[in-house]
Amino acid sequence: MRTFPLLLAIFVFIAACKKKNSQVDPQHQCLTPTEVKIQHISGQDVNFVLVGTDSTSIGKVAWTIISDEKTVQIETNGKTLVTQNFSKSGNFRVTAIVQTVCNKNITLTRTENFKIEQYQRQWITDIGQFQDSIDYHLAESVNGGCIAAINGWYSKQIISLNATGQLLWKKSLDWEDSKYTVSILTAGDEGYILGTTTNSKRYGLLKISNTGEKIWEKEFYGIPNPSMMFPGDNLRKVISASDGGYVLAGMSNTRVGNNKSSPQKNSASNDTNTAYDIWIVKVDAQGNKQWDKTIGGSDAEYISNIKVTPDGGYLLNCVSNSKISLDKTEDIEGDYDRWLVKINKSGDIEWDRIQPADTYGQMITLADGSIIIEKQSYPTGVGYRKLNSSGRKIWEKEIQGSDATLLPSVKGGFIMFGNLGAYNFIKFNNDGEVQDRISIELSEGLLRPWSPTIMTSSGGLYGFLYSGSNRSIFYVK
Repeated sequence: MRTFPLLLAIFVFIAACKKKNSQVDPQHQCLTPTEVKIQHISGQDVNFVLVGTDSTSIGKVAWTIISDEKTVQIETNGKTLVTQNFSKSGNFRVTAIVQTVCNKNITLTRTENFKIEQYQRQWITDIGQFQDSIDYHLAESVNGGCIAAINGWYSKQIISLNATGQLLWKKSLDWEDSKYTVSILTAGDEGYILGTTTNSKRYGLLKISNTGEKIWEKEFYGIPNPSMMFPGDNLRKVISASDGGYVLAGMSNTRVGNNKSSPQKNSASNDTNTAYDIWIVKVDAQGNKQWDKTIGGSDAEYISNIKVTPDGGYLLNCVSNSKISLDKTEDIEGDYDRWLVKINKSGDIEWDRIQPADTYGQMITLADGSIIIEKQSYPTGVGYRKLNSSGRKIWEKEIQGSDATLLPSVKGGFIMFGNLGAYNFIKFNNDGEVQDRISIELSEGLLRPWSPTIMTSSGGLYGFLYSGSNRSIFYVK
């Protein structure tokens, strides 16, 4: 009788072993990595790759990556590749401790030397002397180069350069009524859009071709108050809208009429005072007005900047003299304050926040809706503040320097480009921590804060250099 239980136990044991073995993939289906490779893909991205295996064979991997710049330790599961960003060239040593799904453990190590691409000057093009010029505007052009609008007291010019910095064409704009450009943009269907304003105080929008020929022109204005000393509508900036149209932002003290349908806000606009409201005009791609909004409190407001937000709305950066009244829900601190207003894609206000008077007009919006805005930082610093998507302060910091342009980074975080102590380029992460400092050689020319550098769609930079009355355009990539 004892024989049967013994045989049964042996049978169960053998069956269990067979079942266990059947759960393990055959050896040829569980690929053990043979080496780890380091691949410099492009720019500052470096890949670390397990060779001879696939993601179905890999379990946990403990990666240790040591470079002259930093040490990175990360753990992945089911991945044969990791990508890291480095800003400095030198030796890269990677160690990968790998556990396969077949419970095999292997340690792989490799060391290689790579040259990491850093931002550097690609070209500088002399565009001539401009004795009477007062301001300059740049945009990335449809041919991969750039287009510049230059305002002088007596002459206005448009200059087009190709991707290698060669002059394509130059046009003098014989404008009457002291018209000048406040913005230049690349049009979605090729060509360019110029935002203009005049001594007669009207918003202007001009569409030109790739060769600078006029296609159409529109004006937007209300009815001037004849009792005012300086009545009119003063355009400050034009930006591309998320739907392919354009948004015109400026100040107005005119009454409803002509193109203006949104009435005045501040009471001072009804007398001889020159106090302004903010006036936003939205047009389609052909320059046809879709809506307009007047924004303000009971006193004067002025707009410095406008940016598209990730949700398709717009963020206005204004200076306000108003107490709590009308559209302003937070009280003034001192004689004036910086006033941020968030509007949706239809121009309706979602929120407004005051900022200290030491806040500047420069700002950018990040992918998560947060805001980086520049602030004063005396005596030898550049300050910057981060706000959440509702305009509340998260932190503020400063670095050494006198002035810089704030730019978003195509790889996350943000960039400052300008006069920053021993450097002119600083890269930050989303938390405002410095990731890289570079001094890019730009010949003998000087950067000026009133001619901001622009970021291209591929992450390059176009900007102006000043050398006496001579002007140059540079490209950095």
